[in-house]
Amino acid sequence: MGNLRRAKIYILLLNPGLGPHDYFGESKVSSYRNALLRNLKQDHPKGTYPFIFLDPQFSWHGGYQWWHGKLGGVIKRISEAKALPYSKARRRLSADIASIELVPYHSSSFRDYGKWQRELKSVQLARDFVKKFVVKRVQSGRAIAIITRKANVWDLDSRSGVIVYSSGEARAAHMTPSSKGGRAILEWYGIDL
Repeated sequence: MGNLRRAKIYILLLNPGLGPHDYFGESKVSSYRNALLRNLKQDHPKGTYPFIFLDPQFSWHGGYQWWHGKLGGVIKRISEAKALPYSKARRRLSADIASIELVPYHSSSFRDYGKWQRELKSVQLARDFVKKFVVKRVQSGRAIAIITRKANVWDLDSRSGVIVYSSGEARAAHMTPSSKGGRAILEWYGIDL
């Protein structure tokens, strides 16, 4: 999710949740469906929210509620520190953030029975993209990566620009201004904590 080639903040997760809003949105709300398709094609026209789960027109969707719940405090802090209206801070973060799900398939609860998911081609593609593209951006200082879940499966160690949540932090994956990930985002924007 988001502009994968131009993001400055990559958040690596396990898999997306699942709720009735997913079925409704994909089958009944053409603007949402079109935004998802544009995201898959990595087509982000000017004036849109590249990270659609920060776009207020989709505030009815569980994805917006989850992400806004995670990042709302960070957005507020960016707004205050940069003297921007909250809406402009949210739009700015939407342009700078991308999330990559290790297992890109929705589920209401993730179970790794027998670790078969790790053998999926889509999982390998996500890991390869992170290793071959995201890590290079991080190493060159053009981005940061925040690994919130399953750091061992992403097979990245903690290094400059890579923030790894411990197993205790991973369950809720908080990104408040006082969390490890939230602080990293604010530091990326040059905001004093």
